[in-house]
Amino acid sequence: MGDVTVAAAWHPVASWSVGILAQLPTLSATLVVPGGTAQAEATLLGAEVAHALGRESWVLRPDVAIGAAAVSLHLGSPSTSDAGASANAWMAAALARAGLNLGFARDWRLRADATLGVAFPEEVLTFAGSKVPAWGRPIVTGGALIEFVLR
Repeated sequence: MGDVTVAAAWHPVASWSVGILAQLPTLSATLVVPGGTAQAEATLLGAEVAHALGRESWVLRPDVAIGAAAVSLHLGSPSTSDAGASANAWMAAALARAGLNLGFARDWRLRADATLGVAFPEEVLTFAGSKVPAWGRPIVTGGALIEFVLR
């Protein structure tokens, strides 16, 4: 699956931040089930507490974060034998993130992030009469982004 992430963070002190984020689906994954195929999309809305490691003057600076999110999983496709088939589930998720940012101008950074998490309760969805394997155990995401710091 592919998504775009929109995030905002408040830095009460230089090395700590509190942030909110939304991961919105842009590319769906295709699941094959006996009744046809299903397009899977996940939307994640969450919050995190992050801590930047090292000195603020470092050009390349790592950070770590922990957070929680609400996740919406949607399966649906017109290509199934039952054209109206769809399945939806809401889950909670615990997340841990590690990132690395490269400052290239006063307020601009390039970032690379990896997130690991787990969704609960474990959801087993039924789609077109077939059980779809559980989703969200684990959640693994990676991303590259451009960050602008508002001061």
